[in-house]
Formats: sequence, C-alpha cells, structure tokens
Amino acid sequence: MAPSHARLRLRPTLWLLTAICTVVTAQSPTGDMLTGCCSGRGVPTNCQHLCSRTEEITLFDFLTCQDHLTSVSHCLRGGEDRSPCCRGKGVPDLCLGFCSGDMLTMDSSHFSCVPHIQDLTTCIQMPPTGDSHMSTLPPTMYTTAGPREMS
Repeated sequence: MAPSHARLRLRPTLWLLTAICTVVTAQSPTGDMLTGCCSGRGVPTNCQHLCSRTEEITLFDFLTCQDHLTSVSHCLRGGEDRSPCCRGKGVPDLCLGFCSGDMLTMDSSHFSCVPHIQDLTTCIQMPPTGDSHMSTLPPTMYTTAGPREMS
C-alpha cells in the first residue's frame, strides 16, 4: 500500500526566491528626520529646503528665513555644539550662537555673519556624532522571499 502522502494529488510546487529590490539611499532616513525636526520646530515650507545637509544657505535664505535659522541650525546640528569647528574656520564670536545653539533670536547685528555663511554652513551641516555613519553607508537593498508555484 502506498503511503498516505503519496495519495495526495498535489501539483508540484517549486519555491523560488522572489527578490523585490528596494534601493534606499543612506541619506533618506536622515533627510526625513531632519525635515520632521524642522517641521516640528515650526520651520515653514518655504524654508524647509534648508533642513538638508547638502543645501547651501544663501544670502537670500539668510534674509527670508532668518526667523527660523536657529531651528534649522538645531536640527542640522542634532543638538550638538559645533563651536570648535566654527572657531577653527574664523567665525566671529557674534555668530557662534548658530554653531552652539545658544542664539534664540536674531537681530540686525547678525547681518555681520553673512560673509561667514559658507563656514557656518559647513560646520552646522556635519552629521551629529551618533549619526556620522549615515553619510558613509552605501545604498541598502532589501529582499523578500516567497513561494512561486510552477505548473
């Protein structure tokens, strides 16, 4: 007598690896977190492009988004003090509040920081210490496996 499993008339099933590849750039999660941080701190949509570690802050941005630069700076710095970097680049003391997070409001005296925008941007946009690996990770590929029935 044939074993009971032989009596089952199942069609042969072949399991194939089905790869669904989703390429995710390493900056996506960080970018989303930066945008979320800026949004949560009240940065308006016309200034949210500054919530990026690749966007250069221009004079136009400095003027139009000046009320939100401290929030943008906070999010980009990840709450870390970047004063040593800024001092090393020759940023004047008046402008160090952008680097340290100590500046709560801006006034007309901060326009003297405009010539130092590039140096400020370089220091502020460095990834936070605990996040530094994000800028060096290669893209990630996720795969899922599932059955495929072959007839």
